[in-house]
Amino acid sequence: MMLERVLRYRILVPIIFFYFVMSVLTPLTHDDLEWATSYGTEMLNSFYATLNGRYLGNTFEVIATRIPPFRYVIYVLFSIGILLIIQKSADDILGKDRQPSYHLLVLFTLILCIPATIYSQIYGWFAGFYNYVPATFASLVILRYCVKLMYHKTLLWWEMVILMITALLGQWFMESMTLFNVGIILIATLVYYVQYKKHLKQFLIALISSVLGAIIMFINPQYVKIFSGQSDYQKVGNKEEGLLNRILKTFLTQFPEHIIYQSILILLIVAILLGILLYRSDISLVIKWSLFVGLASAPIYTFFIRIPFDLNLKLHETSIALLDFTIAILFYSVLIVATCYTSVPKRLKTYIVLLFVTIPIMVAPLLIVQPIGPRNFYSVFIIFVMVAFLIYRYLFFEGPQWQGLIKIFAITFSSIYIIMFLIIAISDHTRIAKIHHATTENPKLKTYHMKRLPFEDYMQRSSPETERRKRIFKEYYEIPQNIKLEFPPKVGKDS
Repeated sequence: MMLERVLRYRILVPIIFFYFVMSVLTPLTHDDLEWATSYGTEMLNSFYATLNGRYLGNTFEVIATRIPPFRYVIYVLFSIGILLIIQKSADDILGKDRQPSYHLLVLFTLILCIPATIYSQIYGWFAGFYNYVPATFASLVILRYCVKLMYHKTLLWWEMVILMITALLGQWFMESMTLFNVGIILIATLVYYVQYKKHLKQFLIALISSVLGAIIMFINPQYVKIFSGQSDYQKVGNKEEGLLNRILKTFLTQFPEHIIYQSILILLIVAILLGILLYRSDISLVIKWSLFVGLASAPIYTFFIRIPFDLNLKLHETSIALLDFTIAILFYSVLIVATCYTSVPKRLKTYIVLLFVTIPIMVAPLLIVQPIGPRNFYSVFIIFVMVAFLIYRYLFFEGPQWQGLIKIFAITFSSIYIIMFLIIAISDHTRIAKIHHATTENPKLKTYHMKRLPFEDYMQRSSPETERRKRIFKEYYEIPQNIKLEFPPKVGKDS
């Protein structure tokens, strides 16, 4: 029995190997270097009183930048954890998976469709990874057990322990996800009460755990500075712009960019899969074709208008911003409406709609806090992956030709990543070795022109830009501080 279970999940072996190799090849960049210096020790000793309440994420980073094996193991565990929690959530809705290895490979391939903008700030940057991936994993665990409680009204004792611990510890990674966890448990608690006219103690325990975790996070003194505008990094609006204008600008420009257009590849897959479901449904042709047009709107606009004409650089123009927003909100609405018109089982339909509806709850806190970036929307991308995976499994694409195609995609995508980061790792080692050699050969060296790393768009600022970052870079790599580092201008748009 045990051997059979191991064989059913044998595909995890090469996937684990992939993430391990990527964790080894990915260099420390940007904040990682600072965490590896005395700054990290000082923050840990003060328990991040002058930083933020991301206690676990920060601690992971302090340890990971000092102990490489820890860095590799945690990177692999949470990367695999995301795959497994999505797989188990799908099992809850669709029933026990008869081909888990194949479907895990499908899921792995879908995740490899991640935009470069998100990859660079998550998988290509350890400081981003240790905050956003564990936070997303915790939220998916909480969401899974909330759904199970709604359907079954109870959990096994060990499931309840996992929910309680996750609802507490999962709050110490990322502020927006902390608020999302409280919100989703609170909503589930209220919906259950309205539906059954009674409380469920498991929901109340989970809610108390999540609220306690949130309180522990937000009693950090730094949040008083953030909300009073005294923080040098995170701010709630600003004096020049005002909070209301800030919210409106974020809602109309940044949200469409990061929620829809940034993840257009995975959304194209979702739209195609939903289109197949609609094609098989019995709804009228007028409704069917209207939904087809809606599902095609954002992909066509993105690939044939937005990208060729660089409209993302012209969002300061009101007409373009409104066009961008209108198409994004139309497409998002059609995703939900199209799901409702499909002929899938009610349970699956409800769950997919629930996943779409969680997105506004997930990103709502980002309306008031700046700056935000692609990394803040990693969890949104994972939600889209879940939707695509659920529909793919339901459509039962399990013939030899489909399995062969998925294997080709998985091997191709993963090979590209490994080759790309192997080149990066070699280049990183070479440029550091060269400057050490140069300083040894010429102790009076004052200026050194250092090369940038290749494929910089897949990492977070791998070459320091500011004098402060250059000082940290030199401290970490033991380069004399009196040497002035010069880097060539970055090619393309700044990340």
